Amino acid sequence: MNGKNFIIERRRVKHARIIVNRQMQVRLIVPRKFSRKQVNALIEDKSDWIEKQLNHFDRIQNARVRLEKGEILYLGAVYRFQHREDLHGQVEIDACNRIIFSGANLLSRPIQDFWYRSEARRLIERKVNFWSRLHGFNFKMMVIRGQKTRWGSCSSKGNLSFNWKLIKAPEAIMDYIIFHELTHTEILNHSPAYWERLGTFYPQYRAAKTWLKANSWILD
Repeated sequence: MNGKNFIIERRRVKHARIIVNRQMQVRLIVPRKFSRKQVNALIEDKSDWIEKQLNHFDRIQNARVRLEKGEILYLGAVYRFQHREDLHGQVEIDACNRIIFSGANLLSRPIQDFWYRSEARRLIERKVNFWSRLHGFNFKMMVIRGQKTRWGSCSSKGNLSFNWKLIKAPEAIMDYIIFHELTHTEILNHSPAYWERLGTFYPQYRAAKTWLKANSWILD
């Protein structure tokens, strides 16, 4: 375990615990009177588990899409950006050649995020309205937000919230999140009945859950 990034936090807790995060940090939260000898013993005892977690996050890091200069991630694919003054503030997407044209500089982070949010609202709102009419879902309102840890949510009042960063994920994953939250307008829990109901709309939900777990970095 040499060379690992250990962070020791002494708190008013009864039991020690270990947290490994996506930044490859290993945090040990221990009681205040925990000795260095006890800390070392804990690390030694949990070394296999720690290594397993680090390997898991290492695989996730290696799987991340790494954009080169001038590239934009859109619906799970890498597009090249080309500036066209004649488009002014408009955006044109060439899906065949994977090129995004715009008169605005979409490589500027603030401008890009604004476009991402607008594009996410356009696509998600269209899908939510279509599937609600098709399947008889009832919701009160829909908002697009920038949550740090959630892809979407549904309140007890039937208000839907979706993360604009879904626009970076494959469209099939966006569809899964939309059906996930729409199904919550009928069943507001994750009971077996909920997953059975969701499966009637999105049978591939298990594969989507696996993808989301491995690609949560998109929310960064």
